[in-house]
Amino acid sequence: MIIDKKYFVIVQPDNFDFPTKIENIIIQDMEYNNIYYDESLEFLKDFLLNLCERNVIFITYNGYLLETMLDMFFGISDYKNIINLMEDFARIKGDYNEYFESYTWSKLEDALNFYKNKGIDIHFGIVDINCARIVIYCTHYLYDAMQEYEEIEIQEEIEKGVI
Repeated sequence: MIIDKKYFVIVQPDNFDFPTKIENIIIQDMEYNNIYYDESLEFLKDFLLNLCERNVIFITYNGYLLETMLDMFFGISDYKNIINLMEDFARIKGDYNEYFESYTWSKLEDALNFYKNKGIDIHFGIVDINCARIVIYCTHYLYDAMQEYEEIEIQEEIEKGVI
């Protein structure tokens, strides 16, 4: 099965430290740029379950949180198709430990500012993690910035004759 569908996904708990229920779900379809957030929570839960059954790729900043939410509230453990931007960012910054397969957590705002300081056009600087709509937009901006930065680095390597 070829997986080519990608969705930005934010599943917000009522409490980040000790979640007891889902507060909000936002899903953004990358292909059509549709954002689902105004629908009922039950609709969004069903939609998310359907996406899991289709084995699509989820893009999120905090992959650990999404994995936890899928496990706690949907009974889906070990969902493998998650692009964890926080982990990817840790690798770029050198904050990933290969031996322990762990990384230093960074705030979404810090990741956005990192790329902004590298010359990538970023529209947000202050991120309210309690506002799921802002988080999903910022996650999308970060994903695009990471892709753009990778392209720039590859181009520089080509120009140096390394590649």
